[in-house]
Amino acid sequence: MSDELFSRRESVKDILKTIEKKLKNGLFEESMDCFDRIMSMDFEYPNLYENIYCVKFWINRTEKIKSLKENDITEYCTFLDLSFKRFLMFIKDKQFNIELLSIKAIHYFVYNEIIKTIIEKNNNNIQNKEELYLIANAFIEFDELSKALQAYRYLNDLEPYNSKILSNIAQLNHLLGDEKKAKMYIREALFYDPLSIEFENITIEVIRDIRDIIINRNIHNSSNEEIILWMSAYGELMNLLDIKKPLNEEDEIHLRKIISKLESDYRKFKLREATAPRLLASLAYLTTTLIMRNNKEDMAEIRMLGSKMASIDKELLQYYIKILNDKG
Repeated sequence: MSDELFSRRESVKDILKTIEKKLKNGLFEESMDCFDRIMSMDFEYPNLYENIYCVKFWINRTEKIKSLKENDITEYCTFLDLSFKRFLMFIKDKQFNIELLSIKAIHYFVYNEIIKTIIEKNNNNIQNKEELYLIANAFIEFDELSKALQAYRYLNDLEPYNSKILSNIAQLNHLLGDEKKAKMYIREALFYDPLSIEFENITIEVIRDIRDIIINRNIHNSSNEEIILWMSAYGELMNLLDIKKPLNEEDEIHLRKIISKLESDYRKFKLREATAPRLLASLAYLTTTLIMRNNKEDMAEIRMLGSKMASIDKELLQYYIKILNDKG
C-alpha cells in the first residue's frame, strides 16, 4: 500500500513539473488539463486549489494578452506588468503562499516575456522610454541589478532631471554596494522633484538620517509631504549629501532658471511657505557648485547667495557655514 502511494505521488509531481513548464511559457489554459488529471488522482493534494485559482486569474486575461501581443508590443508588455501587480494583490487578499509553484512560474513567464519581447523588437537598441522602464524593472524582478542599472542609465540620458529615474539609479547603486554613487544620485533626485520618488523602495541610509533630523528639529508641520520637500535643503546644508557631481554648463543654466522662477514665487506671500524649501535647496546647490569651482571671481556671488539663504533659514545656514569653516 505504501509503495502504491509513493508511486502515485511521484506521478503527481511529474504532472506538476509539466504544469510548471506550461506556465513558464504562458500556456494557462493548457495547464488546466494537467490540474484535472491531478484532481482525478488526488483531489486533496496540497495547495492544489490555490494553484488552480492562480491560473484562473490569468486565464481570464488570456484573450486580451493574445490581442495585445498581435497589435501593440509596448502595451502588451505594460499589460503583463500591471496584471502581475494586480495578481500580487489578489494573492495577498487570498493569503496564498508566495512560494506556490504557479506564482513562481507565472512570475517567470511575465518578466521573461517582457525582456524577450522588448529585446527582439528593438534588436538590443532600445530607445523607447516606456520600454526601457519595463525592461529595467523586469531585470530587477530577476535580481539582475547590473542590467537594470544599465537600462536606467539610458533613461537618465533621455531625461536627465527625472527624480524617479535618478532615485532608482541611486537605489540600484546602493544594492550593488556603491554608496558614493548612491549618495550622488539620491542628492540629485531629492533636488529636482522629490515628491516623485518612490520612497517605499529606497533603503539608502542617508534618507532616514535626513528625515530624522527634520522631524527632531520640530519647526515644520511634519507632514510627510513637507518633510520630503525639505530633504534636499537639509541634506545639502548639513552636508549629509556629501558626494557631489559638478554641474556642467547646461545644468548650471538650468539651475539658475529654477532659482529665478522660485525667487519670483517666494516674493508672493501666498507662495512663500511652499516655495521656501525648494528655493533654499536651489541656492545651496548653486553655492556648492561655485565653491567646488574654486574661482575667486565667484566669491561675491557666494556671499550674496549666503545672504539669501539666511533670509529663509538663518539657523540652518549656520550648520553649513560651520562645515565650510571646519573644512578650511
